[in-house]
Amino acid sequence: MELTGKTFRAISNSRNGALNSETRMAFVSEDAAGIVGVYGGGTIAHGSVVATRTGEQSLFMLYHCATVGGELRASTSEWILEP
Repeated sequence: MELTGKTFRAISNSRNGALNSETRMAFVSEDAAGIVGVYGGGTIAHGSVVATRTGEQSLFMLYHCATVGGELRASTSEWILEP
């Protein structure tokens, strides 16, 4: 699945995660070096992500964001893309 230009929303999150169903993530580029995206909405004021593919429908992501409450957060995530 080509990700550039696609927008997604989360359907689940970890207990300590900051995003919610109002958060949208838009992927802006993908090349041999990786995938770049931005996200925001809901509890996230703004954030960015860099990812690599671990399979056709899976990603390993590094992300950081600022929440609407003024927190700075960063972590890693594994994504499974479902149509």
